[in-house]
Amino acid sequence: MPADVAAPAPQAQPDVNQALAARLGGFGMQPLRREFAQRGAFLHMRDFLTPEITTQLIAAVESVKASVYRNYLPGHKQGGCVSRHVMDGLAPVIAELYRSAALIDWLGQLAGKRLQVSPPKDPHAYARYFYTLPGDHIGWHYDTSYYVGRRYTLLLGIIDDSSCRLDYELHTREKGAAVVPGSVLIPSGGMVFFDGDKLRHRITPLGAGEVRVSLAFEYVTDPRMHPYWRLISNMKDSVAYFGFRQGFRRPALTRPVRGGSPHSLPAMSRATALICRMRKRCGICCRSAARASKLAMSWEPRGSRSIIPKTLPAQLRTCSRCCSRWRECASEACRVTVRRATAAGAAQRPARISHANAQRPAGAHRAAS
Repeated sequence: MPADVAAPAPQAQPDVNQALAARLGGFGMQPLRREFAQRGAFLHMRDFLTPEITTQLIAAVESVKASVYRNYLPGHKQGGCVSRHVMDGLAPVIAELYRSAALIDWLGQLAGKRLQVSPPKDPHAYARYFYTLPGDHIGWHYDTSYYVGRRYTLLLGIIDDSSCRLDYELHTREKGAAVVPGSVLIPSGGMVFFDGDKLRHRITPLGAGEVRVSLAFEYVTDPRMHPYWRLISNMKDSVAYFGFRQGFRRPALTRPVRGGSPHSLPAMSRATALICRMRKRCGICCRSAARASKLAMSWEPRGSRSIIPKTLPAQLRTCSRCCSRWRECASEACRVTVRRATAAGAAQRPARISHANAQRPAGAHRAAS
């Protein structure tokens, strides 16, 4: 290309919601809705997502590979999973697609219900499933919902270089109806939409040298759930899917504080700066400081005082190698972080954290807060 000719500007990625709205507008709703109802709340489409969205979802696979949790239940399932709590930080395009107003409205018309996103505490709201080792599978089951209302599953094909199939049985819970078996492939960009409490289904075992990655979205008609059933649901997700760290993880940066506004990203930056100042004195690595700041920002203050958790972030313990007062340093960092993050209109310069401050008596800390 000649030097005096400017290179063409790269085209921006289209907005996910707008791209989906244009795509979904091309599908005839009435025939699809009729098929969905006749098949007992089940619909399969081989060509659902646009190639551009599918490409973005495939690219996001690499960003979460290191966080895959492998699980094995003898006689029932084997494979890897990544919950929404992990993908929120590593693959934000997933959350953007999940919350697409065009997608939620289209699925609601298909189901004949007003659908809503699952609560932030639900690790299954959107999750990736990795089938990467020979024999990976999941046996016959229902997607049992513990919500007050109904729960619908949208299963999207991301990577399907495999012989795995979704085997299913329709009308198993309809009195007097004949059970209709079936089996489908879900190619990249394809989808299956169904009521998890009605469809009995399984994924057949993966063969040698094959790979299958899928993405599941869960939508509900009523997001309420009794605390007892929430505990049962989290236990089930922890044991069978995501592990206890992901299954019982609390969402960060989205919990409203008593001031009425959520924790903001500028507040996160101040948190990181404060804990990094402590890091320079106590020897915590940058990655640990960033993780600690995220945890610090999820703690809820009460009035002008902040609640310092009983258990300090595990990442801060590396500081104990070179500083015997690491607990005091961490407490002071978290206290100042939360106070600064939640003070309305505070434009003060972050206080410098030092060992002198950490050695102050507990009463002085409370007075300063």
